[in-house]
Amino acid sequence: GESSKTGVRVEEAADFVSEISDLERLQFTGLMAMGPHTEDTTQIASAFERLYDTGKQIENLGIIPEESGLELSMGMSGDYRIAIKAGSTMVRIGTAIFGTRPPLK
Repeated sequence: GESSKTGVRVEEAADFVSEISDLERLQFTGLMAMGPHTEDTTQIASAFERLYDTGKQIENLGIIPEESGLELSMGMSGDYRIAIKAGSTMVRIGTAIFGTRPPLK
């Protein structure tokens, strides 16, 4: 819902995945989201829980092979603990490992 980001709206995700599942050279494996840019941990948790619920809707469509499972990529260095608690299967913690990036020129 942020104007600086693009992608599929969470409300449309299940329909979108259902549509693309017919494309033989494309294999859907999961969802990725960035938490809202806020210090409000309740708001961050809510966003991650919403993606988790969307993932369950998609799993119920029966188009993800059970042996691979659905990947939920959510959580970064500042909020990965919240994301893991909400069901994340992949976190991105580059800043915690490498530090902040220098500004782009």
